[in-house]
Amino acid sequence: MSENDRSYSRILQLKYTMEEYFKDDTYDNIYTFSYFLKEYIHSINMKSSDFSKVIDLHSTKLSRLLNDREKPNDKILIRLAVHSDNSIPLSYWSCVIEKQNRLELINDKALIKSESKNVKSKLDFSSVIKRRLSI
Repeated sequence: MSENDRSYSRILQLKYTMEEYFKDDTYDNIYTFSYFLKEYIHSINMKSSDFSKVIDLHSTKLSRLLNDREKPNDKILIRLAVHSDNSIPLSYWSCVIEKQNRLELINDKALIKSESKNVKSKLDFSSVIKRRLSI
C-alpha cells in the first residue's frame, strides 16, 4: 500500500468520524473544528508549518485555529475541501463548525441570562403541560 493510499484511507476514516458526529444529536466538547483539523493534518502526514504553506495560510493563523483560539472563515473551509480533493467536502467542515457554534451558544449561561432580561413577558405553557400530563 502506497503512502498516498494510506493517507486516503485515514482521510476517509476522518470523514466518517465527522459525519457520525454531526449527524448525532449529542454534543461532545472533544470534536471541535481544531480537533478535526489536527486529525486532518496528521492524516496526510504533514507538519503544520508545511501545511500552512500548501494552503497559503499564515502559520500564526493556522496555530490559532489548531489551538481553538480562532474560528475559520469560509475561505479556509473551502481551502480544506479543495486540498482534500473534496474527499472531505466543504459541507462536512461547515457542519462541524455549526455544531460547535450551537454547543457554545447552549453553554453560554452568561449570555442566556443577560438576554433573558430583555424579554418583557414570556409565554407560559405550564397549565397546558400539566393538563396534558394528567390525561
